[in-house]
Amino acid sequence: MKELAKKRILIAPLNWGLGHATRCIPLIQDFLQKGYKVLLASDGRALELLKIEYPNLETLELPSYNISYPQKFFLLRMLLQFPRVTYAIIAEHLRIQKIVRQYQINEILSDNRFGCFHPKCKSIFMTHQLHIIIPNSMLQAVIRWINKTWIRTFFKECWIPDNEGKPNLSGKLSHGVNMPNLHYIGILSRMKRMELKKEYDWIAILSGPEPQRTLLEQKVIAQARASDSKHKALIIGCKSE
Repeated sequence: MKELAKKRILIAPLNWGLGHATRCIPLIQDFLQKGYKVLLASDGRALELLKIEYPNLETLELPSYNISYPQKFFLLRMLLQFPRVTYAIIAEHLRIQKIVRQYQINEILSDNRFGCFHPKCKSIFMTHQLHIIIPNSMLQAVIRWINKTWIRTFFKECWIPDNEGKPNLSGKLSHGVNMPNLHYIGILSRMKRMELKKEYDWIAILSGPEPQRTLLEQKVIAQARASDSKHKALIIGCKSE
């Protein structure tokens, strides 16, 4: 009975590189310290990472969005992915209904998973991208409206993992937005400052959907090679499946 008395939260980051999963780790720690029963849900490498970080927590698998960022014909190929992503969101939501009933969930923290909400739970949507930017102003306006309307309708709160003022990381992606229940919760990182011997001048950590992750890596490598030869650079990459 004591175990059931705990608040139960489901934390579900999107499997889009490892950034969503890693930025949830400080929040997972905070909820555990507050006495919550924490359950974790995702798919692919994000779920694998959570299992490694928290081997003693319950982990559940959700449908994959399988999103890719095409290099050519960006808008057309993104639109062609829309039906598949919509189906994944619907399947995800149906899975969430079962999870909430089976595990008696009180709260849900969804990191960019649009189907992870339930009317009987406090559902929170976390994102750094309220103002979605695409190379077509008319379509961009429509997508932004759908994005914000969805969040307002199905989630009680919207958390922005960034500073409200300057300096901040997300810039116009998530600032200058007028939305109720919008909360800037500060920059999230599982990294801690340590006093170690300096080995590198620059470090880049890259993950995300292909082929854009590899394209960015190539640009970073080119800039590092073109820089002063006295500087040492380290690039840590995580290729998507």
